[in-house]
Parts: sequence; C-alpha cells; structure tokens
Amino acid sequence: MRGPPRDAGRAHRTRPVLAFATLAVIAACSSSSSSGPGTPHAPFYVSLNQQGAVVYLTAGVGAGGTVDTLFGNNTGIQFPSGVATDASGKLYVEISSPAEVLIFAAGAKGNVAPAATLQGASTQLSLPLGLALDKNGVLYATNFNAHRVTIFAAGATGNTAPMATIEGASTKMRFPHGVTVDNLGNIYVACQTDSIDSGSVTVYAAGANGNVAPTAMITGPNTGLHEPSGIALDSAGNIYVSNLKDSSIVVFTAGANGNVAPMARIVGTNTGLRYPNGLAVDGATNLYVANYGAGGILVFASGANGNVTPAYNIPLAGGPMGITF
Repeated sequence: MRGPPRDAGRAHRTRPVLAFATLAVIAACSSSSSSGPGTPHAPFYVSLNQQGAVVYLTAGVGAGGTVDTLFGNNTGIQFPSGVATDASGKLYVEISSPAEVLIFAAGAKGNVAPAATLQGASTQLSLPLGLALDKNGVLYATNFNAHRVTIFAAGATGNTAPMATIEGASTKMRFPHGVTVDNLGNIYVACQTDSIDSGSVTVYAAGANGNVAPTAMITGPNTGLHEPSGIALDSAGNIYVSNLKDSSIVVFTAGANGNVAPMARIVGTNTGLRYPNGLAVDGATNLYVANYGAGGILVFASGANGNVTPAYNIPLAGGPMGITF
C-alpha cells in the first residue's frame, strides 16, 4: 500500500504556515492545451492535508479568479482528507486525525470556527479518508483501518451513532479510501487492497447496512486498479478511479463488474500525475484531480485517454487530497 497520501504530515503536529504566495498562483493557472475545456468549474474546494487548510476558488480561473481559504486554529482543520458540500452550500471537512467531520456555514472563510462537528466514540469514525453526501444530505465516510463505511442521517452532529454501517467479511471491503453515491443511492467504494493486493471498487445497494455483499465488484488484473484512492461518477454513471501505486486514472463504463478492462486509462509522463487522490467530474465530464504528490489540481478534458497533457494545471502546494464542487 502506498503510504504518503494517507498518513502525510501525521508526525508533524505543529501547524505550518500556509503558503499564500503559492495559493495566489491559482488565479493565474496554466492552460496546457488549446483544445481542452473552457474556464474550469467554479467554485471548487480542495483540502490540503499537509497544510491543514481548505482552499476554494470562488470566481473562475484566470484574470478574474479569486481564492479564499479556511485556515487557522479556530477552524480545527488539521490533516483534512475528504470534502463535500450540501445543497445549502454548507461545507463538510473530514479530518483523518483526530477522526471527525467539521461542518462550516455556507460562505465561511478565514480563521472561523465550524458551525458543528461530528465526533466521538459513538460515531465509529476511524482514520476517515473518504467523504460523500447524497442528494438527501445523508453523509458517507470511509474508515480506512476499520474496513467499514459509516452512514449518518442528514444533519447529524455531535457524538452521534451512524444510522447504518457497512462492515464485515461479506462486504469484501479492505482499506476503503474514496466513496461516492449515485442518484439512486448506490454506494461506490474505492478499496486500496483486496485478496490479490491490487485493489477493488465495491458497489452496495441503496440502504445497505451491516455485513452485506456488494452488488458489484470491479477487481482483477485486467482492471488496471493499483491501490485506488479517489472515486467519482459522471452523469452517465461512468466510474473514475485514481491509483496511487502507478499514478494513473482508470475509467469504467457504467455498471462495470468483475475483472473488466477500463474504457480509458490516463497514465504517463505527459499527464503530470503523481499519487493522484480525490476526483471530481463536472457537467461537461471534464475530470478534476487532486494531484497529491506533485501539488496541484489537474483538469483533463472530457474523453481524455492515454499519455495526455492536462488541459489545466493549477499549482497548489500542501498535499491536495480531497476535491468537490
């Protein structure tokens, strides 16, 4: 298993100074391709695992772009992993250690305290690395060391028990990292290892709870999975997965199951990928990658495949790990 993106900075408990000069570069990000997408989607939010901050772009990329941050002791943000937003604009920030979810009011920025937290023994959170919200505001968190997904009712705060937990031998879940949910409530989990030590994507039915078998499982040598971390879906249900071990992105058709080859694989020196982590796909199916190892957000045009140059490379130091719109 690849170590840096899941334990980065854990030995350094002193809050570092955020590199605001680096953040300013976002507003003038480089465009690498004249045939790529137009101005990247805004706003989008990025967790910086090493810096203990969340950065978000509020008005496009380029001359009119602006950057805001959530950073400082009052925020409680340290070693953030997943990020998500709900329909009202509230921002959810997952903290890997201590295990908790911080909830900020819509538009929060600067050194402000969260409006609420989800933390405590009853939550069963244990090294959470992946976070997702469904269309009803239900919250899903992966628990890496505990091999489970905890599911919380919309609006849950405090030391609250999950309303459902997917856990046990029948789930075939091993070291779950990324998680996402489709419009029908089906749950997709990127697991870093399985019995053949390459990783898997396990899919669970809406409402799954307990020691339940997945309804589908993508795994095997043909899949190109190598320690998967991030996972995202597009509007057609195609499945995008980032791989830590070989710094690649693989894309599977909707409904993929078993030892199937991906329909696309983004890999190679031109891609700039290095330990890719969180993923997001916009309405035009452009792919956004939190490029943990190299520091930055890479944007690939719809249909990207092979050793392709990203349409945009947005420099962002500090271990970008989670990304959401």
